[in-house]
Amino acid sequence: MILAAVFFLSLSSLMYEVLLTRFFSIAQWNHLSFMVISIVLFGFGAGGSFLRLLEIEKAGRQSYLKSDSVVKVVLLLFGITVWSSFLLVNYFPLDYFLLPVDKKQIIYLFLTFLILTLPFFFTGVVTALAYSFAGQRTGRLYFLAMSGSALGALSAIFLLPLLETGGAILFSGIIPLVLLFLPGRRRLLFTAAALIMACSFFFIYLYHGGALKEVRPSVYKQLSQLLRLPETEVIWSSDSAEGRIDLVESPYLRYAPGLSLKYSGEIPGHRAIIRDGDEMLILSDPDQEELMSFARSTHSYAGYALLGETEKVLIIQRGGGLALPAALAGGAEEITLLTELSGIADLLKEHYVEEQLNIQPGNPRSFLAANHDNYDLIQVENWGSSVPGTASLSEEYLFTVEAFEEYLLHLTGRGLLIISRKLLLPPSDSLRLFSAAFKALRGLKIRNPQAHLLVIRNWDSYSLLVSLSPLEREVIDEFKDFCSTLNFDLVYYPGIRASEANIYNRFEQAFHFSRLERLVSALETFTEKKFFDNYLLDVSPSRDNRPFHNRFSRWLRIDELYQSTGSRFYTLFLSGEVVILMVLFIALTVGAVLLLLPLIRRRICGSGLGPSMTIYFLCSGAGFILIELAFIYRYTLLLGNAVLSFTLVLACMLSFSGLAGLFIKRLDRATLQRLLSLLIFFLLLTLLFSEYIVHLCLGFSLPARIAVGVILIFPVSFLMGFPFPGAMSFLLKKPEAKVYAWAANGVASVIAAVLAVLVAITLGIAQVIITGISAYLVIWLVLLRLPRSDPAG
Repeated sequence: MILAAVFFLSLSSLMYEVLLTRFFSIAQWNHLSFMVISIVLFGFGAGGSFLRLLEIEKAGRQSYLKSDSVVKVVLLLFGITVWSSFLLVNYFPLDYFLLPVDKKQIIYLFLTFLILTLPFFFTGVVTALAYSFAGQRTGRLYFLAMSGSALGALSAIFLLPLLETGGAILFSGIIPLVLLFLPGRRRLLFTAAALIMACSFFFIYLYHGGALKEVRPSVYKQLSQLLRLPETEVIWSSDSAEGRIDLVESPYLRYAPGLSLKYSGEIPGHRAIIRDGDEMLILSDPDQEELMSFARSTHSYAGYALLGETEKVLIIQRGGGLALPAALAGGAEEITLLTELSGIADLLKEHYVEEQLNIQPGNPRSFLAANHDNYDLIQVENWGSSVPGTASLSEEYLFTVEAFEEYLLHLTGRGLLIISRKLLLPPSDSLRLFSAAFKALRGLKIRNPQAHLLVIRNWDSYSLLVSLSPLEREVIDEFKDFCSTLNFDLVYYPGIRASEANIYNRFEQAFHFSRLERLVSALETFTEKKFFDNYLLDVSPSRDNRPFHNRFSRWLRIDELYQSTGSRFYTLFLSGEVVILMVLFIALTVGAVLLLLPLIRRRICGSGLGPSMTIYFLCSGAGFILIELAFIYRYTLLLGNAVLSFTLVLACMLSFSGLAGLFIKRLDRATLQRLLSLLIFFLLLTLLFSEYIVHLCLGFSLPARIAVGVILIFPVSFLMGFPFPGAMSFLLKKPEAKVYAWAANGVASVIAAVLAVLVAITLGIAQVIITGISAYLVIWLVLLRLPRSDPAG
């Protein structure tokens, strides 16, 4: 019974884990995968600590706890807490972006962390209990737990389109309840409980059109704001692993970033596609008379004003909706529009039926790697989140140096790249984007990259233009007329004078011009490192190894930042990074309690582990999670979607490491040490070649990329499956030692999940892998120093 319970609880727990990333993507500003992993592993560790406090080694206590009746009660509690935790957190007014300005948010975050932990706590109790008496069946148990987890991660992807995020979460809570129908004591009572839960599922799913199960976006997201307007409604919605898509209709839509203040006509568009509650894409009527005039009055049209006639245009669409009207107004003969989500592509195909338009879904980086066409103009429309700072934790592979190189390689000789973004103060986004373009031009051996760049702005947004050929004086003079006619300010062009900046949309000083002028000077003289080191914010160009384009905070310069923001303390923390610090604080605090509480009662029961084995299991948990998160980051570029990457990596690592459990019986300590040496070798290969292999395979089809990802992750995952069950099987003998080892492994995983994010956003993904290798090196050294005679616990 208990082995079946471990399998089904592992399956449901991982399903819930994957679905929680979708929940946070919609409800908050990021999928928060690091926090989800921390919640899961904290629950697992808490289950082990709880069992240790129960002193399960006492006579009769273990047999009672593993009885079918107790296990069935735990299964029932798991289902109840899955439902209650989701429904409670869904209605919490939590918004992590408000943590610096609303003290109640700290309480909400702490409660969210603890409440969501409850289902995983019950999974941890059953799993730790099973390990405590598994003996020679440890390998089989490990295989069942890992294979169930892998199946759960994959199942979540298939359930999402059928039940949506909320319905799939509710369904994950009732899967283990099938075991309540098995024969045993109080069978009638447990059967009735399972049937009540099943009926409750249909009631919640269907009540009031499914309102109870619908995930509620943050009140500050664009969807929530739009639905406050009269005569505004969601007319169609869909959910999948790619994202939630809502089609909204409203007579009051007013969305036109980059529009000239001199435009006095009607703003087109009464429908919008909204992804995950915030990324809005306006659908304009191509036949509307004023659409062409409107498009020509935005700085998204600047590329066509600079180029003149264009034949082939590529639009990479991530929200907005101005790039396509601009291409139509510019007279483009052939337009390819690329969007990441197939659901959005289908809606665009229904709305736009122009003959010259070809709409395709797909990962933009993969499309460019597979496509050898050249374009007169490539336009990347990605304005960012509606609230600056909320995207600081999200990988953005469209704006790395490597992405710019791909764009430039797909331009014709006279081709132009244009990217439009929101304007930030202090200048940050524009500096990072400009330096990435400069580096890409230099990387392609183009002389004088500064002669190929141009930046204009209005009062709240800017456009960066990158030409494959040097910008000629006559072309620039004509372009100045376009800017002066629409009151767009010049920020940079080759040879710009200070008197030409900050004329129409005036700031107190020409902040953007002056900072960009200093950056260009540094880039020209190859002293950009000094500029980046001395600048108030982190504006160095993002790369595929550190693709966090929207992350600018530099905590070592916090005093200067405090002064530059008008001595307003809260502005220092208006960034997604604050949630990392808060979760890290929670993880350290609660983790210390879980590890120290059994030690406080040492005279009664002790931990059952010596210092060496405690370090062993701490490093085992930390190393596994560090490598897991590094692969998730790498595969986000490979697959083009963070949740798909999260799911694939979890499924592969858990299933392949679970296979190792089938070989545990043949293992001894010498063999384990050799396997650890082999693991470290493969991890070093991963460190050296994984990014190169991902780039090499970007042009493959999605199934082929998934296959490459599975092959690449297999040897590492399989070998990482030996340290934990191996030590549990032949290095530990006492039940109390095993449950404490389970707890230590879980606590270390919680803290490592948070630290991995900090390392990735500050240093890079490769450094996360190096940290994981270091953890396995410590395990190797612990094994080397252990006495060879007696078990460790």
